Formats: sequence, structure tokens, C-alpha cells
Amino acid sequence: GSNHSLFVKTDGMLWAMGSNSNGQLGDGSIIDRSIPVPVAANVQEVAHGIGLAVLVTIMMPISGGHLNPAVSIALWIGNVIDAKTLGRYVAAQLLGAIVGALLIKGLFPASLVRISSLGTPQLSGAIGLFEGIALEALFTFILVSAVFGTAVSPQAQRVGGFGIGLALLVCALGGGALTGAALNPARAFGPALVSWDW
Repeated sequence: GSNHSLFVKTDGMLWAMGSNSNGQLGDGSIIDRSIPVPVAANVQEVAHGIGLAVLVTIMMPISGGHLNPAVSIALWIGNVIDAKTLGRYVAAQLLGAIVGALLIKGLFPASLVRISSLGTPQLSGAIGLFEGIALEALFTFILVSAVFGTAVSPQAQRVGGFGIGLALLVCALGGGALTGAALNPARAFGPALVSWDW
């Protein structure tokens, strides 16, 4: 069976995570900027980067820190994991994202769920669809590069998830206002499916 955990941060960000019985964690949903809590600018992005760093570090000995289908696919292309493992990881990541979004939907009032779309990343009106896709692709490339450079390469110094979380932080600070800086297909898919906001 599946085990699910819910983490709530006091700075106004809710993290909902789902994990399967093999310990593979799927990034769920984040509701931010829709909970009326006075916070300094960029606190959500900092919390997101630090949260990812901690979660990757925790999960490295169990699943290699796989939280993101884009990263798992890149590791499969690089012959770091096999196709069967890729399938299990991506399924767990997508399921975790759906379960996380369902938990948020069940815990919060319907009005907040509607306003936030369960944390589904949204494009800014300042950019178009293709620019948003290009930015997300660039940010995801940076994140995947950080994974290969800090966690996969035999020449890399082992810094756990710190370098990976820092890469996410930089991308979130640089593009969060423009694309939502998901950098993770599961992170976008779960809340979009449950809120039906594509």
C-alpha cells in the first residue's frame, strides 16, 4: 500500500507529498501566494529550494532522490537507470502529485481551491505559451545539469541535495513570476488534473 505524508510550512506555503511503499516520493502540490499570510518577497521560492534540497538529500539513499519525471527521464537517457526503474519512478511521482493535490483539495475551503487551482503553475500575461515552454525547458535543463553535476557524476563532490535545491531556487527566483517555475512535470500535472485547470 501507499503511505502519504503532509508537510505544512508556517510561512503560508503548503506542501503535500505522496510516497509509495518503496520510499519513492512524488512532489505533490504547493499552494502559495493564495494564503493570506504576510511574508517577505521571495520567501516561497527560498522555501521551495530549501525544501527540495532537504527532500532530495533524505531520499537519495532510498530512491536516488527521484522526485521529478524530467530528471528521471534524463537519468534514463544517460544510462543511469533502466527503463523498468524509470517507469516505476515516473508512476510514483505522478501518483504522488495527484494524491498531494487531492489532499490539498480536501483540506482547504472550496473557494481557496478555486482561486489557487491547487497550486497549478500559471503563465504570466507578460509572456506567451512558447516563451513559457522555452523558459521551463531552460530551467529544467539547469536543474537536470545540477543533478548530474552534484549527484550523478563520479567526479562531483557529494553535497547531497544542496546543489539541486540551489539550482531550483535560482530558477524559481528568475522565472517563478513568469511561468510558476514548476521544473517538474509531476508538480504541474497533479494539481492541474485535480483542479481541471490546464
